[in-house]
Amino acid sequence: MLKKAVIVGRSVVSLPAWARQLMRPAVFFDRGGVLNEDDGYAFDPDKIRWVEGAQQAVRAVNDAGILRLW
Repeated sequence: MLKKAVIVGRSVVSLPAWARQLMRPAVFFDRGGVLNEDDGYAFDPDKIRWVEGAQQAVRAVNDAGILRLW
C-alpha cells in the first residue's frame, strides 16, 4: 500500500503522485556480524562465513521481489 503522506520529524508531508509510485518496500541488511561472521573487511567472497539462516533470509527477500540494500 502506497502512503499519501509521510512523517518527517514532527510534520506530516504530503507526497506527490510520482513519489508514491516510486516507493516500494525495502530491507536494509548489515553484513558485519549480522549476515556474516565479522572477520574484518569482507573483500574475498570465498572467505565469507555466513551466519546461520542468513543466506535463506536474503534468498527469501530476493524471491519476494523486495528491494535489498547492503
